[in-house]
Amino acid sequence: MQSEAPMLSALHAALFGEGDGLTEAITKVEQGADVHEIWIDGGCTYTLLWLAASAVLNGHQGGLALATLAVAKGVNVNAAVGSGDGRMATPLLLAASAVALGMEGALALVKTLVEHGADVNAVKKGKRGEDCTSLRLAASAWRDGVDDAREERVRDVRDLVRFLVSNGARLATGEIAEWQHHVDDARH
Repeated sequence: MQSEAPMLSALHAALFGEGDGLTEAITKVEQGADVHEIWIDGGCTYTLLWLAASAVLNGHQGGLALATLAVAKGVNVNAAVGSGDGRMATPLLLAASAVALGMEGALALVKTLVEHGADVNAVKKGKRGEDCTSLRLAASAWRDGVDDAREERVRDVRDLVRFLVSNGARLATGEIAEWQHHVDDARH
């Protein structure tokens, strides 16, 4: 089933290499398009902000600009998007993943989302059914990236951990034993 949401379907196409949906979406939003549009395709639900955060995660130019514009237009920064397998993710979780991967603009997106009310303690289910928070994603990136040759990525991950903690982020109960020492290490 696919709902009518031409701007989002064009943006989705751009994320998968078909067309210039990011530029088109930015132009449409600037011209007053509905930023609260929801698109359903193949059991997945998409929002403008989620797709923009996905663009940042996938290294597409314009993703941060579109996300910032959508937030300025009042989108729900906590709208979780579901996949066909029942897992949910918020734009903040996508942005934290993007920081972990060293994507340009990802830390700025995290900060924009949190400054506009994103829940720093939102939990999604991981691929194996485990709880996953943005702080756990950051701790995992810290653990995996401390030997990374790219100093900027290491700095961004450390800044992500510090920023999330300073804004009240905490690990989910099931994450504490495995990840707290990585959080503590990254904070210092």
